[in-house]
Amino acid sequence: MNLKNSRFEWVCKKTESTGQKFLRLVAQWGCILFGFLTLLFMYYIPFLIVTVICAIAWFVLFRNRKTEYEFDYLSGDLAIFKISNGIRRKKKFTCNLDNIQYIKKGIDNQNSVKKFYFDPELVYSVQVSIPDGTYTLLIETDERFLQILDQEQKLRK
Repeated sequence: MNLKNSRFEWVCKKTESTGQKFLRLVAQWGCILFGFLTLLFMYYIPFLIVTVICAIAWFVLFRNRKTEYEFDYLSGDLAIFKISNGIRRKKKFTCNLDNIQYIKKGIDNQNSVKKFYFDPELVYSVQVSIPDGTYTLLIETDERFLQILDQEQKLRK
């Protein structure tokens, strides 16, 4: 079966850990508490600074509570998107099947590394040469994608 000219996608997801959730809630309540204290003590500068720091920390932790990487394969082209909170979708990397030199199981840190995985047990290293340079992509892959690369003799065991 020739999968090279097909279209499929796969997703790897990460949800907020307990520690991140705890920090987000501490930052949220710190923002509320120190904001109230700032108003109560007539804009006391140290309370205002702590309020701003808590607000920034809460904002950053809130935006990154759910992250997904979506891998789209379409007729020899691979595109990787980062999806934050199911709302924002940003293209992080794209390449052609001809640009892939090899893929192997495990982490390979030879060149510039781009990480698109969450579970170290499922990670594959993909060596890619594009006009910008040579990169090693660390991705969680799909069986169909591995079959295509095996057909192209790019899968290293």
